[in-house]
Amino acid sequence: MGFERSFDKVKMMQNDPLFITRLMPDIIKGNVYPAVRKKEFHFYYGGGCLFKFSGSSFKRNPAYEYHDPVNPSEKKEFPNVYVTQNSYRKIDGKPRSFTENYETFKQQNKKKFGNFDDDGTERVPCERQFLEEYYHATYAGNELPNVCVLDIEVRVNEGGSRKKCDMVLYNKIRNEIMFVEGKLFNNSDLDLSWGKTKVIEQVSAYTSIINYQDKATGESATNHIEAAYAKYIEIVSGIFFNSSKDPQSPLRLIRDAKLLVFETPDSMDGVSEEKRAGIAEIDKSAIKTLWVPCVANDNLSELPEKYPLEYIWESLCK
Repeated sequence: MGFERSFDKVKMMQNDPLFITRLMPDIIKGNVYPAVRKKEFHFYYGGGCLFKFSGSSFKRNPAYEYHDPVNPSEKKEFPNVYVTQNSYRKIDGKPRSFTENYETFKQQNKKKFGNFDDDGTERVPCERQFLEEYYHATYAGNELPNVCVLDIEVRVNEGGSRKKCDMVLYNKIRNEIMFVEGKLFNNSDLDLSWGKTKVIEQVSAYTSIINYQDKATGESATNHIEAAYAKYIEIVSGIFFNSSKDPQSPLRLIRDAKLLVFETPDSMDGVSEEKRAGIAEIDKSAIKTLWVPCVANDNLSELPEKYPLEYIWESLCK
């Protein structure tokens, strides 16, 4: 079983100018989201990994370089692999300082992973932008909030699977974690198509994975995940709050994954038959789902206030 969250290069990372002058201020503001991986630290912005700290240095993927679609002749393929600052080159072959070009890299991430038309016009918010509204508070205070987003883009490879769940929520008071998948109401994964509703299969697969038990060894995925996130909490508490996690009862994983659906309309008028049928299947399934009402596109920042994580947690645990 391979689920692991570990990192032993804390001081080296903390002493790097990129972390001190660029990443840490953005993390506190809620603009960049840090996540512990297996012997690595990843920093997310605009829907993708902005930097990772791996080995003994920060790295960035040059394939994320963005070039104006109006000038396709400027486009050049870059290797899809993370490289150090010394190896990073822009299109003219000159090196790029990670610290000096930090804001440029952020814009590249937004263009690479954002919801844009070919002419660069941003479309209506996508699922990622709704979820990101809940990332901001995790590292904004003096300690982890009572309920927060602990991890994102979570690849769970227990039992040979490579599924990826949107986020893991952490309830500090109850010392529990929960896997949550987020969708927009208009996502076709919620439709009944060819006798199946894709999101049911997706969330059910997460539940199956986190409950996996190796028949040969008897090892439990649940135990691995609980141990990994106990370590995760210890690591981030030390880095971002200069403290160790207070001794508590063992961290507990809620054994079924949940579904969070944004932009649910007040009425089903105009909703397709496939969508109606899919919703009926979701409601009949064992998947606990919270249907979050619509908000105006320019008021996404109000989401955490109208529907705070404490409310989301309690609703999904009823």
